[in-house]
Order: sequence, then C-alpha cells, then structure tokens
Amino acid sequence: MIHSTKTLLKGGSLAGTYLISGTDGTFVRKEISLRKEREYGYQRWYSQLKRLQRYELLFPSIFAKVIRYGIEGDRAFFDLEHYANYHNCWSYLMQCDDKEEIEKIFNLIIRAMNIVHSKQLPSCSEALQLYYEEEIIKKIKDCFVDEEFSNYYNRPTIKFHGKLIPSLSSLLQDYRQYGFTHYTSATECYTHGNITLENILYSPKDNKVIFIDPYEENIIDNIYNEYSQILQSCNSHYEIYNASNGQRWHDGKEGPPIPLGISYFNILFLDFMKKTLSEDEIKMVKYFEVSQFIRMLPFKMKGDRDKMFLFYGLASYLAGDLLKE
Repeated sequence: MIHSTKTLLKGGSLAGTYLISGTDGTFVRKEISLRKEREYGYQRWYSQLKRLQRYELLFPSIFAKVIRYGIEGDRAFFDLEHYANYHNCWSYLMQCDDKEEIEKIFNLIIRAMNIVHSKQLPSCSEALQLYYEEEIIKKIKDCFVDEEFSNYYNRPTIKFHGKLIPSLSSLLQDYRQYGFTHYTSATECYTHGNITLENILYSPKDNKVIFIDPYEENIIDNIYNEYSQILQSCNSHYEIYNASNGQRWHDGKEGPPIPLGISYFNILFLDFMKKTLSEDEIKMVKYFEVSQFIRMLPFKMKGDRDKMFLFYGLASYLAGDLLKE
C-alpha cells in the first residue's frame, strides 16, 4: 500500500497513531512493534482491535469502525475510519465556554455510555482482590526495575504541589481496606475500558460522539471503573498533567489552571453520580479513580519516564484525600 502522507496524531503509549492519506483514501492507522515490549505494547494493541471488532456488532455507530488490519515489516497495524468532522472531546472542551454546548456534550456521552452499560455481566466481590493484586500491586512492582522510582516509592512522604504528602506506599493498606469495605455491589457490564475525554470524538455538526481507543484488560468491567476514567479527565485532569512538565507540579504550590469547559463538565458529571449512585458506589468510583494513575505507571516508565513520578505523586495525593473522607 502506498501512502502519500503519514502524519503522527498520537504517540503517548507504546503504539503510534497516524492519519494516512493515499490511494485507499484517508484513514487513521494504529500500529505497534511486533518485537518491542510486547506485554505493554502488542498485547494491548491486539486486545483493543478485538474489542473494536466485537463492539461494531454490539453497539453500531458508537465505536470507531475498523477497516482492515495486518502487518507491514516488523509492525502490526489496524486502520480505522477517519471522522473528518469530529473533534477530540477533551481538546474541544478545553476551548469551550458555552455551558449549553458543554451540557449537550455531557448528555451525548451519558447516552452512549448507558447503551454500552446496558449489557450486564455476572461478577463477584472476590474480583476486587484480583484487581488490587494485578492492577495496583503488580503495576507498582513492575516499576521497581527503575531504581530511582523504587527509592522514591519507599519514601514515607513525597512532594506534590509544593507540599509534603504521604506517599502511596504508606497508604496502601488503608486504601486496600477502603475498597473491600465499600465494594457492596459486585455487578459488571460491557464498558469502553479507557473512556477518558481524549478517547471520545465529538461532532457539533452531527450532534454525535464516537468512542475510540477502548481497553480490554481491566479485570473488573463496571460503571464504577468506567466513571472513574471520566473523572480521570475532568476531576483529576490527566490530560492537562500529561501535556505538562511533570517536575513543575512537584515544585509548584498550585495545580494547573482548569478551563471552564472541563470544570463545568466535571460539575455536571459529579452531580450525575450523586443522582444515580449510592454513597458506597460513589466511594468506589473514587477508589478506582486513584487506581487509574497507578495502572498507567509501567506504561509511563516505558514511554515517558518523568510522568511515572508525576502520576505516582498524583495517585498519592488522591489516595490521601480519599482516605480523609
């Protein structure tokens, strides 16, 4: 296949995402090395491909459509339909100060999520122990190959936003117990799996959202985990931190400035949770919100090492706030 242009759109994980124009038209390609870091690269890429294929049948027009997949050289790829009139939802909200428009986006996202979440799955309370061991403890231990991080982790306190706070390592047992205490509704459902605002496309013209970049390996697929990923964007500001100089937030006394589009969306989402979830369920959303920043640590170690320290600090900060409740 001959490509006349190939433009990098995103390269934050171990995969690269490109906009390609050529003889076959314009499409989005996500590709991955078949040889390098297969556990955190190829396996995640492959599971995403399979989820997109299934969801095209289960939830037509909600997820990005796969056109083809295959191999070129030592890299595997899958190609997706290019949604030319759509904007990255996080980027759009960062520039939006129209509350009616923000409410419209919010309602579109909730409507699409409700469709996906309507398909229920059997589960059990013991699943949380597996989640804790695999998505918290193992992810932290995977980063101990980095000696500097291992030493940083073992400090009783660390600096975040210019203040000394308890390191997550000193909070883990209380954090673990918090989850087991409040996980009183062990239900699961179909989910996106990585539904941060940057993984949602929005078209003002079509009045529609499209979900991109789903994730398979969540251990527990439920609305609490899913809602926590929305909060990861609008409440704890993953994308804003991720686009920043990580060291700045360790030394600075204040967090990043939050535009109206993000802060108002967060108000809407927190209000939605208060109206639809019990107190224990809201606490579990917050529990999973902390975990999102722990789960990403090995990926950051492989692709953006400074952010491993930043997001460990943010996880510590969020866990400390959670355990004060």
